[in-house]
Amino acid sequence: MAMLNFPVSGVDAAPAEDRVDFSELMPKGNYSVAAVDAEIKRNQKDTANYLRVSFQVIAGPWRGKFIGKAFMIWLPDNMTGKHEGGHIVDPQELSKFQEMRTKAEKLLAQLCRQIGIPGMLEDTDQLVHKPVVAYVGVNKGSKRVGRDGQETVYPDKNDIYGFRTEEPDVSQWKPPAPKGPSAFDDIDVPF
Repeated sequence: MAMLNFPVSGVDAAPAEDRVDFSELMPKGNYSVAAVDAEIKRNQKDTANYLRVSFQVIAGPWRGKFIGKAFMIWLPDNMTGKHEGGHIVDPQELSKFQEMRTKAEKLLAQLCRQIGIPGMLEDTDQLVHKPVVAYVGVNKGSKRVGRDGQETVYPDKNDIYGFRTEEPDVSQWKPPAPKGPSAFDDIDVPF
């Protein structure tokens, strides 16, 4: 443990009138962002994979705020022939998911082109720590009643609708240092 003696109470990062409440929604517009994490996840119903990318605003008064984006680029298992039990797919439902997938593919391709991936996106790490300008809007919340009769309320949330060709503002952004070998790599461990 290291003794610091850092006077936290004596440091004010920003005057109160300049502080941004990150629980508030950002107004729609263009924001300089960078992906800080990207991973393939499974949806809540465990029926489909999706690409989840977490973006962080890197400039301006909203700097530091996160925006998550789910790219639904795969169809649910029961619509791809990977399921068991002979489930018949409703053509309207299939059409809805295909439309969602097409929109997600176009948006992901837009992102890739803007950050310098013109060909094949091979790994989620290729998306991370590359600044880009995103057009951010607001998805209106909704209420849904589940099969059990329980009502679930989904609040309004910011969402990314497009990636712009203009240069992002990187004046306030410092990319993370590349991870090099650890100091522990040179230690001989007897096991």
